[in-house]
Amino acid sequence: MSHEEGIKKALSDKFKYLEDKIKITKPRRIFFEVNQDNFLEVFQFCVKDLQFGHLCTITGLDEQDKMSAIYHLSDDSGILLNIKISVSRENPAIKTVTQYF
Repeated sequence: MSHEEGIKKALSDKFKYLEDKIKITKPRRIFFEVNQDNFLEVFQFCVKDLQFGHLCTITGLDEQDKMSAIYHLSDDSGILLNIKISVSRENPAIKTVTQYF
């Protein structure tokens, strides 16, 4: 099992609702979308348990009917974990992650 597959399995085992959402898009690249209610719980697991300790950047997206952000995290082995969260245009607020860095 590759390191990426191990991360995918750990996320799927911990958060059953992510099981079909996690994609390994190419070597060292993992992508998934999580809903706003579960975002901080999943984010904390990625940072603290899976050791994705580097927040590389946050990409903001205007997707017409919603606003989204993709958090790009990396670990020491160079794997990039991309976590997407979307919110309504009427209330475009997301919880802060500053307490993790």
